[in-house]
Amino acid sequence: MMRCAFPIVVASLLPVAACGSDTALEPGCELDDERVCACANGSEGSQTCAADGTYGACACEPTTGSSCTTAGVIHFDGVVNDADYDGVGDTIVVGTSTPPALNVIDPATGDVIAVDTTFSPTRVSVSPDGSHVVNGHDGRMSIVDLVTLQAATPIELGVKVSDVVASDGGYAYVWSHDPSNLGEAFSIAVDGGQVIDWAYGGIMSGARSVLHPSGAAIFSIQQTFAVHRYDITAGPLANQTDETIDQYPFCGDLWINAAGDRAVSNCGHVHALTPAGTAGYLGSLIGADVGTQPAHPRVVSAWHAAAANQIAILLHPEDTFLPDDAPPDPHRWVDVFDATSFALLDSLDLPCVHDEPAEDATLCPASCSAAPAATPSTS
Repeated sequence: MMRCAFPIVVASLLPVAACGSDTALEPGCELDDERVCACANGSEGSQTCAADGTYGACACEPTTGSSCTTAGVIHFDGVVNDADYDGVGDTIVVGTSTPPALNVIDPATGDVIAVDTTFSPTRVSVSPDGSHVVNGHDGRMSIVDLVTLQAATPIELGVKVSDVVASDGGYAYVWSHDPSNLGEAFSIAVDGGQVIDWAYGGIMSGARSVLHPSGAAIFSIQQTFAVHRYDITAGPLANQTDETIDQYPFCGDLWINAAGDRAVSNCGHVHALTPAGTAGYLGSLIGADVGTQPAHPRVVSAWHAAAANQIAILLHPEDTFLPDDAPPDPHRWVDVFDATSFALLDSLDLPCVHDEPAEDATLCPASCSAAPAATPSTS
């Protein structure tokens, strides 16, 4: 299985050489003699003498789950809480805390514009037309204009926000999280800020919700098996319908493709979809026929590539279904599947990233081929 660099914010693949140098050193050593050498990442490796009297490549421990490249890595201030993609402006919108801000990132140039949101955005959702982003905060929500990059005054809701959904229909939607109680849902007018409370109950705390690409409905995953569908053709949430999926559950979250006809669940199941509701189980990315959370790996993000007929997913750090001989730490790469057979095609390494850019420069050489040749240790 090929593993290569996959810059998450730059749409390119960058194969790199293995860490460490394979430059042969001076002859004269005895067969199978070993000595310590320096690896490109600053650690120590070992070299073994070959039959021709020269030391071979410096054998270095691999950088688990990441490549040697820093290509595609963009650093900015703050701790990431949530992110969404603006397909119109081709930017990545990231909500952070410490400092609280909405960061608008241009993946082509690496430019970052930080908008002060006063309160930390815990959930973000970009409207399909790219005009605004809805931010969920602890006890309130806010809207940032993506054209002017101005933040509107936060609207107090008095609940902890579990999820938000932006739309092109003049409304934003918010769901609440309260472990000791049932959840709430709100429809908020983008212009004017009017708040309409969902008055019909039946909402579980901590729901995750997603807009159907048709713009006509929102699907809200209430628990492992329960799915609520809301009609939003008139603006506010309306006409809730419930559906229970027993055998192949959504497990708490889902990602819908641009055509709106299929969705990947948090458990790795793929379902057919229409604006009216789910339309049947299609298969599983993990190769299992049945199962429920947490037996199945937890998908934390998924992407549908229609032109390539592929689905890519990022797994939770504690979950894996890779072969036994694969390195650990599955959250450091993206797994790519065929969208028809659901077979695993490849695993693409994420770039080598550390908290500080200076650490990247020290621990993640921009190119392994540019790393210094291994030299004998004098210790």
